[in-house]
Amino acid sequence: IAAVLLACALLAGLVLCVLLFAFPRGGVSVLALSINPSVQFVLDDTDTVTAVVSGNAEGDTVLMSEEGFAASLIGKSAEEAAVAVTDRAAQTGFIDVTDTGSEERYNKVTLTLTGEGAAAGGAEALADAITAHARGLGIYLYAEGKTVRQDASAEAEALSGGQPLYYARIGEAEALEAYAETSAYTYAEQLLSAALGKYDLFGEIETLNDAIAADEENLLGLSYWTWKDLPEKSENIAALCAQMERLLLRMKVLYALDIGSYADYVLQKAQYAAVSEDDVAALRALAEAGVSEATFGGAENFSLRLTYYGFVGLDVLQTVFEELLGGSTNTLEALLQNLSVVLVSEAQALYLRYSALFSLPREAVGDGDYAAFLARIGK
Repeated sequence: IAAVLLACALLAGLVLCVLLFAFPRGGVSVLALSINPSVQFVLDDTDTVTAVVSGNAEGDTVLMSEEGFAASLIGKSAEEAAVAVTDRAAQTGFIDVTDTGSEERYNKVTLTLTGEGAAAGGAEALADAITAHARGLGIYLYAEGKTVRQDASAEAEALSGGQPLYYARIGEAEALEAYAETSAYTYAEQLLSAALGKYDLFGEIETLNDAIAADEENLLGLSYWTWKDLPEKSENIAALCAQMERLLLRMKVLYALDIGSYADYVLQKAQYAAVSEDDVAALRALAEAGVSEATFGGAENFSLRLTYYGFVGLDVLQTVFEELLGGSTNTLEALLQNLSVVLVSEAQALYLRYSALFSLPREAVGDGDYAAFLARIGK
């Protein structure tokens, strides 16, 4: 009997040790998710999110992309929140949903879970969940996790007690000015890239419409917008119309422009009617060099800035540049106010542009295709 009791006691002790090691022992933990946007979650002892904090400017953009998005993450499980932020990174352009990956460039998510009671392999399981979710959406993405089992209570307390947005935690006017300048120039560069892309897409549409009008079987020189509703088309005109439909879909998805008629096309393209080829060349050179103080600021670039504002057509950014970078903003409060304008505008513009692309149906990434992706990126 004594031997049996001793064996039972030893077995119970062994089982208890296994359970203590494999499962959370209570206490808070911190989950850091990095894509380039950096976001941290404070988790309670049930792995439920109790606080969300941005770790950099890109993290601010993700959290500010929709009013209430950050607050909506509170109360979610760690997996639900990590998946939601990964999706939002794709919906704001930080994850390229069209990219199939190469050794030099691919979509990557890194997760680090720190906590004394963190389940062994907790971050790795989250990485697997994010990968499976992305593959189901037809997105090529590599996620990796690391679990660190050490006390995170001090870090969790510090993250829980402050402002969730990174820019609002800077606290020093000089550092905030540097952040504001970088953010404004980054946004200006994004807008220029988008405007040049739309300009070029209009050019492709015009060239294709001219080709339809000049087709030998198009005796009346009708535009695509007349031909698209006609049931009888030659094989060549039908093929050209199919190409046009793909271009117009890109315009709708990337720039939220639904061009349903020739009149719509003329009206929307009028934005660029007064832009000369020399001005476009100067703006392409600016995009190539990057928007910065040297290329965009100062009296020497005044004419280029006017061309830029007319081409991009965003009054909000012009106002912010004049106040934020023109020397009229002095106080920390004024900096925060102006910076919030440009950050919210940037976040919502990116979300508007890329969420439509994100929502397009794609085939799920199968096992063979994902294995080939891992080989391409060297994993």
